[in-house]
Amino acid sequence: CLLFTSKMAAITILEIREKGKTFIRDSKTNPADEDFQEFLKELVVHIMSHLVTKCIGNEEVSGKSFKTAVKQWADLCKNSNFPVAETIGEATTRLQNDQASTMAIETFRMKCTRILNSDNSGMRDDEFRKTYKPLLKEVIETYKSSRSLGNADLVADYVSRLTEKCELYFEEHCLPLNAANWKIKEQKLSLEEERKKLEQARIEAENKFNKWQAAFRMAELLSTTINKGFDVAIAARNANNIINLKPLMDIIFKK
Repeated sequence: CLLFTSKMAAITILEIREKGKTFIRDSKTNPADEDFQEFLKELVVHIMSHLVTKCIGNEEVSGKSFKTAVKQWADLCKNSNFPVAETIGEATTRLQNDQASTMAIETFRMKCTRILNSDNSGMRDDEFRKTYKPLLKEVIETYKSSRSLGNADLVADYVSRLTEKCELYFEEHCLPLNAANWKIKEQKLSLEEERKKLEQARIEAENKFNKWQAAFRMAELLSTTINKGFDVAIAARNANNIINLKPLMDIIFKK
């Protein structure tokens, strides 16, 4: 049992439990006896007067921070495999590869954005997918050229994770944007086709109007000429000058 000492007597958890057994079992009908209360007071005073502030490193530990630390330690020790601490060289290698990988991913995103903002954006889905492999190959080369530390297995692991991130970005971000641009481009083409049809209809209507107007003018001219001919014929008849009718008609129609 857990033992606590005081100036009066040795107090144990077991003793307190024994003395307060009836009280613990039913406190409503069995009030705590004096011995139990005295032992309990001694225990509380002893514990509270021997509190020690624990530290991890140089920082005092609160209940909240200690809980966080315990959880971290528990995660590290899962399956009884405590992680091996990194050496300075290992940490340097990891940081260098992390930076190279991050730069490669940002390069991939930048190049995808450039394609999506260009005039070539809005391709069919199968055509746009063809741009992925060349881009991925380029960013992997960017990663490899930006690092110099680490063995082949480490590089392969980073390349694998880099590929997963690029593929996820391409599928979830680039493909939907390209599809949206494709839809906009189709709408623009449809509007352009409609505009061309309307323009063609306008030209045809204008040509028909011009032909109708020309025919109307011709009919008007013919009507005017015929009317003049009738006027001359009537005048010649009234003047008994039928002989001069044909020359007059020739002159009129020549005009």
